[in-house]
Amino acid sequence: MRQPTISLSRKEGWVAFANKPKLEPPEPVTRSALIGLSDAAAADYAAQRLRYLSWLTIATPQLSRVHAAMDDMINSDLQDFDRVRSAPVIDAEPGVGKSTAVNVFGREIHREIIAKEGPMVGGEAERIPVVRIGLTGNTTPKSLLVQILDFYGHPRRSGTTLEVSSSALDCALRCETELIIIDDIHFLNLNRRDGREVSNTLKSLANDFPATFIFVGVGVEARGLFDEGLGPYESAAAQLGRRWTRLEMPAFHIFTERQRNEWRTTLKELERGMILVDAHPGMIADELSDYFFARTSGYIGSMMELARIGAYKAIKDGSEQITRELLDTVQISRAAEKRRYELEAAMKSGKLHSLPKQSKHRKPGDVDDDS
Repeated sequence: MRQPTISLSRKEGWVAFANKPKLEPPEPVTRSALIGLSDAAAADYAAQRLRYLSWLTIATPQLSRVHAAMDDMINSDLQDFDRVRSAPVIDAEPGVGKSTAVNVFGREIHREIIAKEGPMVGGEAERIPVVRIGLTGNTTPKSLLVQILDFYGHPRRSGTTLEVSSSALDCALRCETELIIIDDIHFLNLNRRDGREVSNTLKSLANDFPATFIFVGVGVEARGLFDEGLGPYESAAAQLGRRWTRLEMPAFHIFTERQRNEWRTTLKELERGMILVDAHPGMIADELSDYFFARTSGYIGSMMELARIGAYKAIKDGSEQITRELLDTVQISRAAEKRRYELEAAMKSGKLHSLPKQSKHRKPGDVDDDS
């Protein structure tokens, strides 16, 4: 049964996400035990496993490094409110898990604050430690503020931009909001007047709100957002570049032994999440390491998509294991498949491989480049 859709850009959806208990993996069963289940029990077991896979989040090394950096910045930023706090900016390509990383981080902040301070502020207002919204291609200063009010559930829609901003600030103060996540910051076009106006609004919010802002986007630096669209001789005056700290989340690479070990560690975590009856150690991390890299180019989003659909097919057809033959029937995004044949050719020739030295599946002739 499909789960109801929730929006993380609304208080109710965010709170449901933040309070959702950790989903424990279903108990593995043997092939004979699976055969012995009734049709209804087998269907229920399949549904449990697929639900677990749909919520599975892997703490990749990239995610862990970004979390550590954000934690250091936020917890060391104990300035008075008359000073602007620095803001982490997750700047990365699509498909590397940047939004997931920030949402998970925000969830932990929400849980910690609610556990420590309680769900209410002074018995009058609901405590909302974290606000999360996303920009769009036609965001204006006023619509940005309305989005914040929508998150809180505040009814105000009319009035000047200054009046709406005042209402948003009142909500943040009454609900003691400490973290504001703004996703899709790349929609901010500083070559347009409305884009510059939204940028100025964000600076005002950072000045006025007693909260830390986290921004998430694609190609933020390349789009000139740190320089506010100014020319090379004017960029030194850009305020955002001095307030924002860029954090990267690159895709996986396999050029060095350390990178190959990080790739293998991630595949092992993924493998443990595959609750398949005929799964075995090394099914993905060793036997399909090169295959997964060629199919996904090292992007965690594509890796999870390939694994989830593959697991669904393995459960549905009764094969109950992940194989190359099965995954060859799985279609994923065109962007993920773009470099597949180039990477497979490099792996076949021995010029590129994803397995670290300790793997027994590593082929003779594989060349290392640990520079």
